[in-house]
Amino acid sequence: MSVPDLRLPYRARIIDDLPVIETNRLILMIAMTDQVPLIIRYLTRNREHLRPWEPKRNEAYYKEPSWIGAPERDQHEARNREAFRFRLLAKSPDLVALPKGEYLGTVSLREIQVWPMHNAVIGYSLDHAAEGLGLMLEAVAAVVRFGFEHLNLKRIEACYMPSNLRSERLLAKLHFQTEGLLRSSLEVDGKWEDHHICSLINQNWRRS
Repeated sequence: MSVPDLRLPYRARIIDDLPVIETNRLILMIAMTDQVPLIIRYLTRNREHLRPWEPKRNEAYYKEPSWIGAPERDQHEARNREAFRFRLLAKSPDLVALPKGEYLGTVSLREIQVWPMHNAVIGYSLDHAAEGLGLMLEAVAAVVRFGFEHLNLKRIEACYMPSNLRSERLLAKLHFQTEGLLRSSLEVDGKWEDHHICSLINQNWRRS
């Protein structure tokens, strides 16, 4: 199956050379220059929530100086099709118990390679206040569709820790196939962790 058949509304547009994706409940966009405070608030709000799944962060990581220039970097990489770091915004202010306009999560396509590989790695995170609503499924499905239809990727990879059952269920719903175990592949919160590697193949890939 090339794109997960979730029958979810999906629209992708290009605004100022940057992609904006709309789903039923979300807007996915690349961070704008004035949105560094949104990045900081998202990271700070979810510091403990994300700790079990991420590399160990120092205090500077949660301070604004560490993120100055990050939106411009994200925009540059997106315009050059090197990486796409989408920030999730709610269409409705009543969707989650957060102030209007706050980031709900992130979905990224990175390590994008063109000929002869045509692949990328997908990663994602979600605000603790937005869990249990199916929003991560909606967002990741949309970015997979963007990668296949707009970037003409042949293969999208994802990795997750064996203990991350939410990721396991999410990727299974999107028809990702597990390929193996990467031993001690990433230092997470100060400890080297194994990760399952899985992938989804675009059966409608077009030879250019």
